[in-house]
Amino acid sequence: MRFASGMQFDNRLWQTTLPVSTPVGAAFRAIIPLDFDIISSFEERLPPAWEGMYEGVDVLQLLEGDFGGLQRAFAIVVSRLTGNIDIWEFTQYNRFDNAADLDPDATRVTWVIEFPAYTWGNVNGLKRLTGGSLQIDKLFGTVEFILQYRPDQNPCWIDWHAWKQCSARDCSEDPDSINCPQYPTQPYCEEFEPDMEFPIPPVKCIRKTRPSDEGYQFQARLIIKGWTRVRGFLLYAEPRWKGPYQNIIC
Repeated sequence: MRFASGMQFDNRLWQTTLPVSTPVGAAFRAIIPLDFDIISSFEERLPPAWEGMYEGVDVLQLLEGDFGGLQRAFAIVVSRLTGNIDIWEFTQYNRFDNAADLDPDATRVTWVIEFPAYTWGNVNGLKRLTGGSLQIDKLFGTVEFILQYRPDQNPCWIDWHAWKQCSARDCSEDPDSINCPQYPTQPYCEEFEPDMEFPIPPVKCIRKTRPSDEGYQFQARLIIKGWTRVRGFLLYAEPRWKGPYQNIIC
């Protein structure tokens, strides 16, 4: 615990986790942010919410400071490639890594959401997974989605659906734009998709006895590459009848 590091920045508590030993000292493979936004209200106050885990660099120390009235935050990290000690800055406005938003060489960030296992209010009821839907906003540029699922306690994820959504970042990416100026470039607004339906999931045989789309609970994982925000996620299932002595073999 004496090697751990944390800070308060952007109305969140940032805390290091997953420590490992390195030649330059104890480093941490991930950062877990605790969101204070939902308790910063005069209305109903809810408990703070953990926002998952940020990975990618090995953090030695987190720190923040006031620079002329502007709060800035930094992470002192050790490089996994060179072993050098680097300083990375936290930002609240960049949509992509290593370049500006309108740079064609900008690196899109890949992130993963593992949703909870859904039982639809009946833990002991057999169900068939039939579909789902996704709601997003703040869509900017090209965003790729990969959806996976797994029934019950199955350890492996099953590929379900993959697709891509595009939003023009400026007039040069808009096929309907006429006489697009080269400079200055005016960025477009972010877009939204209120209802993206998933197809019926593909079926695989699990343990040679049951199809993968039937189970008592289902969990989904969504892999996203690009800039967007998830506003809603739904899974659809229908109940399945099961006899009292079904699947019992003497």
